[in-house]
Amino acid sequence: QNSQLSYHPGLMRGFWQFLQDLLRAQEPRALHPARTRNCNLRNWLHLPGLKYESPIQVIQRHLKKVLEITEKYGLTKDSYILYLGRIVPEKGISYLLNAYKVLEGRNNGVASKKLVIAGGSSDTADYQKELMDIAGDDENIIFTDFIQGEMLDELYSNAYIYVFPSDLEGMPLSLLEAMSYGNCCLTSDIPECASVIENQGVTFKAGDVN
Repeated sequence: QNSQLSYHPGLMRGFWQFLQDLLRAQEPRALHPARTRNCNLRNWLHLPGLKYESPIQVIQRHLKKVLEITEKYGLTKDSYILYLGRIVPEKGISYLLNAYKVLEGRNNGVASKKLVIAGGSSDTADYQKELMDIAGDDENIIFTDFIQGEMLDELYSNAYIYVFPSDLEGMPLSLLEAMSYGNCCLTSDIPECASVIENQGVTFKAGDVN
């Protein structure tokens, strides 16, 4: 007899709360908070400066200096906004591209930061084309396709901010990974993301590009 698994958001949130409580209870010597980082967003997001500290204790990553990403994409430390994850519609990447275009149009400094969209298309070629059409010929928008290894580490280690505009999540592993590198994170306000960063990052209304 065939069985079918279904996703239950309430159950996933309950499991996530359990995981948070478990991590908080660990010995400090075993887990280390992510690096503290100043997130100076006020110049182009019109938000007060904030200091990001992980709301839970996470294993700290070894940060990488820029090498491969400079050679291949011309990126330097803190020179780009990063999305890293699967390129599928439910991740809300089209919102991010459109929001970036809005900020560019306001001429408030965002043009000094490139936008890097990193990840594989997961057989969604039509959606990939849609995103490329939104980006147009904007040289500040970089699509890397699937990455791994040293280049992935470099992208996480040197991003100015990490943006996660997802519409639908279970446990947002990409967000957790970004936090483990000490990134300042901006996420959609869906419960699965907001409960991860709590009051230590910035949330925005899901789907809002303004």
